[in-house]
Amino acid sequence: MTDATMFVAGRWLAGDQTLEVLNPADEQVIGTIPVASPAQVQQALESA
Repeated sequence: MTDATMFVAGRWLAGDQTLEVLNPADEQVIGTIPVASPAQVQQALESA
């Protein structure tokens, strides 16, 4: 499990994977974000 979390349906959830966010000017890593599973995406859509 990762430290990167996303807020879905009123709860903080961890993604199974993370994705690095790059600065487009110099391609340095500036952060990481969680990758949502298909089930987490569906849950977010249903709660919207």
